[in-house]
Amino acid sequence: MDRKLVVSSLALALLVGCGARQEQAAAPTAAPVAQAPAPAPAAEPTAPATPAAPVSEAAPAPKAAAPATPAAAAPAATTASAADLSAGQAKYKTMCAGCHGPKAEGIANYPKLAGQPADSLAAKLAKYRAGEKVGPMSTTMMPIARMLSEAEVKQVSAYLASL
Repeated sequence: MDRKLVVSSLALALLVGCGARQEQAAAPTAAPVAQAPAPAPAAEPTAPATPAAPVSEAAPAPKAAAPATPAAAAPAATTASAADLSAGQAKYKTMCAGCHGPKAEGIANYPKLAGQPADSLAAKLAKYRAGEKVGPMSTTMMPIARMLSEAEVKQVSAYLASL
């Protein structure tokens, strides 16, 4: 009887300490709808070719506009919408920050999550949700990860990768 009480108390302390809320797990939330990216602005039409006029040395030649930086140069985490990042941040604060820290820099045995690739984080959370052992904190992470929907896993992973 005393052992059940101790185990129950430990489980409750872990859930409370990590910021998990039982009532959130009971009420499923709808995943935000991703918005399509805005189309790239159309290039300005160029004037038809005309015979070259003599260039006066006093008037400088017009400068071409600098090309916009390509989206591929941006980090992968920026491909998530602002709504997804915001939802991921909110979920992180309620479910993860108690153990991994407010900036996801890690606390004690809980590892740093900030800046890790979103795909890697999502894969680990999927393994925890499936009951697979990933590391020494697996028994702590499994019940927490199971409280996250697939959409929330993607949102939290994108948020952490953006840090």
